[in-house]
Amino acid sequence: MTNTPILIASSLLVCFSSLTAHTLIPSPANSEISEGKKLSLKKSTTIYFSPSLANEAGLLADQLRASTGWPFPLRPLNNNLVQSGSHIILQTTNTNPNNREAYSLNVDGNSVRITASHPAGIFYGTRTLLQLLPSEVYSSSPVDSVNWSIAHCSVEDQPRYHWRGAHLDVSRHFHDIETVKRFIDRIASLKMNVFHWHLTDDDGWRIEIKKYPKLTSVGAWRNRGARVDSTLEPDKYINNDNLYGGFYTQEEIKEIIDYAAKRHVQILPEIDFPGHCGAVNKSYPEYTAGNSNVISASDKGITFMCDVLDEITDLFPMPYLHIGGDEVGHNAWSEDPDSIQRMKELGIEDDPKKLQDWMTLQIKKHLDQKRITTIGWDELRDHNAPKDIVMMAWRNSNFETLSAKDGYKTIAAPLPECYLNYNHDPLASFPGHGYYNVTLKRSFLWNPSQNLTTQEAKNILGGQSCIWTEYIPREKDVDWLMYPRLLALAETFWSPKQEENEWDAFLDRVNAHKRRMTNQGIHFEVQRPNLPFKTAIFRKSVTIPVTGFQKPDSLKYTLDGTDPSITDNSPKRPITAKENGKLLISRFESADHHSYPAAIKLVKELYPLDNLKTEPGLWVSYTEGKWNHIPAPRFVLPLQTEQVSNISISHALSKKNFLLDYSGLIRVPVSDTYTFNLGSDDGSILDISGIRIVDNDGLHSYKKESSKVYLEKGMYPIRIAYLEGEGASKLDVTIASSRMAEQPIPADWLLRSKKPPEVFSVNISTSLPTYGDNIPEKAMDDSEVSKFWSAAAPQKGDHFTLEVTSDKLVKEVLVITGNGGSDRLESGVLEISQDGTNWKEVANFKDGQAGALVNQQVSHIRIRCTANQTAWLVIKEMIVK
Repeated sequence: MTNTPILIASSLLVCFSSLTAHTLIPSPANSEISEGKKLSLKKSTTIYFSPSLANEAGLLADQLRASTGWPFPLRPLNNNLVQSGSHIILQTTNTNPNNREAYSLNVDGNSVRITASHPAGIFYGTRTLLQLLPSEVYSSSPVDSVNWSIAHCSVEDQPRYHWRGAHLDVSRHFHDIETVKRFIDRIASLKMNVFHWHLTDDDGWRIEIKKYPKLTSVGAWRNRGARVDSTLEPDKYINNDNLYGGFYTQEEIKEIIDYAAKRHVQILPEIDFPGHCGAVNKSYPEYTAGNSNVISASDKGITFMCDVLDEITDLFPMPYLHIGGDEVGHNAWSEDPDSIQRMKELGIEDDPKKLQDWMTLQIKKHLDQKRITTIGWDELRDHNAPKDIVMMAWRNSNFETLSAKDGYKTIAAPLPECYLNYNHDPLASFPGHGYYNVTLKRSFLWNPSQNLTTQEAKNILGGQSCIWTEYIPREKDVDWLMYPRLLALAETFWSPKQEENEWDAFLDRVNAHKRRMTNQGIHFEVQRPNLPFKTAIFRKSVTIPVTGFQKPDSLKYTLDGTDPSITDNSPKRPITAKENGKLLISRFESADHHSYPAAIKLVKELYPLDNLKTEPGLWVSYTEGKWNHIPAPRFVLPLQTEQVSNISISHALSKKNFLLDYSGLIRVPVSDTYTFNLGSDDGSILDISGIRIVDNDGLHSYKKESSKVYLEKGMYPIRIAYLEGEGASKLDVTIASSRMAEQPIPADWLLRSKKPPEVFSVNISTSLPTYGDNIPEKAMDDSEVSKFWSAAAPQKGDHFTLEVTSDKLVKEVLVITGNGGSDRLESGVLEISQDGTNWKEVANFKDGQAGALVNQQVSHIRIRCTANQTAWLVIKEMIVK
């Protein structure tokens, strides 16, 4: 065998193509790829490494061995000599000693050479090497018939920011150590170097504290409830008392710290003080301010916090610790005798918010003694925090700017760009939060240093993603929400600043990276197919074109409202529907990895309206009152109802706090896809045939919402409602199609019956508390999305009752409970009454539903729980005809 000296300096390659000719994520600072020249790894390929790089060489070899089945022997470098043949060389050098994470990678001839001044740089070079290989390199078992080749290339790379973090909340839903290790592996593969571990919160305390054992024996467990998805494995994270939760022992913590360190990931523990301490209150109420989730300002409260932090800092080697500091319920201190006494001593008894300033300072002083830098959420900036506290700016991107301008070292993690618990798709009901539409492009174009001078930008240490798990119980749900958006943030934190014109190239790299994620076992989000309209209302049939679908073979559809499976039909020709139902189309990566369905609601108008006696115009009812959302007609009694020739609010512009409700018919002259537009200040809605077409509801400044609907030629019921609160008043209603430019709905399309619409009105009462804004009225607001959701599990005797306030015959009642299989009424009856005192049972609940033909006048309709249950209750629809 021949020994060959290693060339420390990078040899130059010739005939390089464009710098964009790669699929690396994150994109390197500089890269060149040779045209047509490749190196192929072989069964005999050897990995040589400098003495300090045994860990990095071993991790690389482990991945290559797993996917190829080849031995990849490891050999230390001796006198910079290697044997002839195919080899990978990992070597430390004195180049770029001030940047521990910078590296150089060169592929030419028979060798791959990665050089750096520190093992971290070598590790990141090996992550780039893996991405240069076929995507099967991420497989956990050998893959046959793969040409393990790498294009000749040269990469010179270093990070844009030194803090590149990813956050995981394990308090709201516990995730075991194997899940955490996979989380670390995946972020490390994207050159992210901080794992922010949110270990404590109201819902659960997840780390063993030996001095306070009840924090985990009690505080780590809770009853299963609304935040626990029914698809969890029945026995996962359930203890002998049938409580849900879990925690990490200190030995497990050490194991994960060591695992992360080998992958050059530091772990930032977050222990929330003084707020978000509901688990402390449950375990040791003597340390909280009364029955609250806030630590008392008493001596024993301060001692408790310091004791906990002592054990945390003894475990975690990172010289930073996150103390939370956000969303503190300051008023709890005003009701706690010990905290009141502390405020008197400090002379701040009239301002409990200032007590947080003092408590933060006590924590910081304790950590300073241990040479630990305090990190907190950006609310600490509102509390006069010392300038040597690091701010983690989350409330929006303005706060990272303000924090940096104020001189604080800042980690940017703004809502919504970095909050990956919010849905990619606002129409997807689960998993995650649905308040924001955080698209991949939005995360890609965000710049942590925007609006800062060069000097101010030096205060931005970097950034991180956040994922809060209130509604994210499973690892596959975490994956779905994080990926591919984490790719955009990894690019932002590592690569040079992105520009708008780089988006298309980045999207191409993301699509290539999906093959890698598939081999890594990442359950990334699959985008739903785009459909030509959301609703089809027809008399005979509707045909949905499929010409615009990409990769139609990967799409599967159903017409009966059931979720598509991989065995269903693909839309290879136009789809025709003739009955009521719902067209659902999903894109499949594999049988168990697919998009949420895209939907078209299919509405067949069963009752011909062409022969009704009508006249031009609409009916409009006027009601005064204060609402946050437009109520269904059954919840209001109009002050007046009159005929109008068009849709206008000009006659009510001088008024405030009112509701206008237009109703009648729309006569559609030609079958087509129509776009309806509602622009309003405040809220507005448009329904056709009882289906919500445009939703611009709520109290807000002027904004415009649009939606497409297919309408077959004919006549259909239409409702347009407008809500005005305070301030400006404006309503614009327009229509457009392929045959007509956007314009007000033509006057000759609008018709009304000769008599005003009949009013069926009700009042609702319930013994159950309400969760969030899921109020009782949402069970009957004619919306498929909204619902009533209780904030407690129903017990025997709890009720949900309608009082019928209009003199109308009730023909039929149907109740649908539950949300995706969970939170349904397990034992209950449906009852009616003619006086509110004497009740008649008309149906039992089965599988969460109950329905009955009534055909009589009633004064009350009641849902009554007949046995205690542990799950909360969702009433999705209560339909009274």
